Amino acid sequence: MIIKGNLKLSDDGKTVIGVIDKSVSSVEIPEGVIEIGDNAFDGCTKLIDVKIPKSVKIIGPYAFCHCSSIYIIDIPNSVKNIGDSAFADCTSLTHIDIPDSVKEIGESVFDGCYFLKTINIPDSVIEIGDGAFENTKWYNLHPNGPIYINHILYRYKGRVKTNLFELKDGTSVICKSAFWKCGSLKNINLPESLIKIGEFAFYSRIELESINIPKSVKFIGLGAFSKCKSLSTIKVERNNPIYDSRDKSNAIIETRTNTLITGCKNTIIPDSVTSIGDSAFYGCIGLTNISIPPSVTSIGDSVFWGCTGLTTISIPSCVKSIGSCAFGDCRGLKSITIPDSVTIIDGSTFSGCENLKSITIPESVIEICDYAFHECNSLKRIIIPINTKIIGRFAFEGCTSLEKIEINHSLTEINSYAFKECTSLKNIKIPDSVTEIGDFAFEECISLEEVYLPDSNMYTLGRQVFCGCKSLRAIHSPAKDINNIQFHYSAHDNKFASILLGDRFTLEGLDIDKCTLYVPEGTVNMYREHPGFGKFKNIEIEPKE
Repeated sequence: MIIKGNLKLSDDGKTVIGVIDKSVSSVEIPEGVIEIGDNAFDGCTKLIDVKIPKSVKIIGPYAFCHCSSIYIIDIPNSVKNIGDSAFADCTSLTHIDIPDSVKEIGESVFDGCYFLKTINIPDSVIEIGDGAFENTKWYNLHPNGPIYINHILYRYKGRVKTNLFELKDGTSVICKSAFWKCGSLKNINLPESLIKIGEFAFYSRIELESINIPKSVKFIGLGAFSKCKSLSTIKVERNNPIYDSRDKSNAIIETRTNTLITGCKNTIIPDSVTSIGDSAFYGCIGLTNISIPPSVTSIGDSVFWGCTGLTTISIPSCVKSIGSCAFGDCRGLKSITIPDSVTIIDGSTFSGCENLKSITIPESVIEICDYAFHECNSLKRIIIPINTKIIGRFAFEGCTSLEKIEINHSLTEINSYAFKECTSLKNIKIPDSVTEIGDFAFEECISLEEVYLPDSNMYTLGRQVFCGCKSLRAIHSPAKDINNIQFHYSAHDNKFASILLGDRFTLEGLDIDKCTLYVPEGTVNMYREHPGFGKFKNIEIEPKE
């Protein structure tokens, strides 16, 4: 780092990375600096005068955020990119001229600049981030309706009052979230000049019924039509070089990769599609069934999230990966079979599938990730297959109907909160292969009566593993050597199993007055002398079968 006056510069002197004294009132950035780095002047509330040299090309995210005393700033004609929130909450700023050199304005750049009334933006700007001008006088003074910035539709302010909306000729970009919460919009005419549709452009339960993508469109952002619950017809014009709607699919397919990126309740997935892209059917509540062809090898993140009308789905054997949240909140889904080509059940894949009663996890699965089956509260039985080694955090949390868990002998980790609030679970046998049982792993399993710990001397029990398990009466520990079993202890030493031991903390919340620890013959004294197990008042020899 180089110190120059009140400025902190990078080792090569080309980036401003901060200031020594945040109470500074004026700053002159030296010639040769190329970038004003992230948060460089963030929180310099007394800064009024800033001189930026013509060598600067980038103003980074949050660069002048919360500089509440700046009322005017001259951005030189060398700057090409203004990062996210670069001038956010510059509450004294009243006027800004964006130079012709700028091509991209990031998200929330001027958000919270309440007195910013005059904004001059050149035609050179081709990208404007979400919320770039929110909470400014410039935005607030705009009447309800479309807000255009040159050839860009920045936002439709308020609710659309007509069933049909036509973008003006020459519009090339629809910004991210442009039609956020526009309600009654049913049809829209997209001009032949349109090149880009931003992420979530029509997101949030718009009544859009049909969409026709012009051949000019070269980019459609993630979730552009997500939650358009009435969407039933999708068509891409012929000769579009990037996208197509082949075979009357009622979908948008990326031609080069054969990835379906947007579907609707009437979509038919063609046999040529190899991937279903992220959020393709996100929030499509009218979707009741869908056939996935055997050509598909991957299902992306959040693909069917919130498809509450979907009751069953067959995943073909060629699918190798299912993304996070892929079937999250599919509240109508009752059963599903995962093919043996899948090796990982990703985070939140089935989270919130409250009517899911049965699921078959294949032996190919080696990891069940965080929140995978979170709040699947109709699930009664689960078999953890032979090759699964890891159960992630909160993986089965809130599965209130889960009565039986069968865990095969290759599992090594049960992570924190994995089975929290599985309130119907009565017993659990933890296999000998397990080396770690995470914090709060079985917290609030209020019906849990009996636990079998691993027959091993090489595992760790996390903090409050059985906290709130008020029905727990028997813990079986078959290990004959317990010297290497590690407990995570708590500083509270009361009627709960807890004791301070260095900086290690163990389970508490287990009522040792009512719970009996069963141990192998000849080991009772060893267990009583153990700093953790020794807290149990009732330690008895395991009865013979």
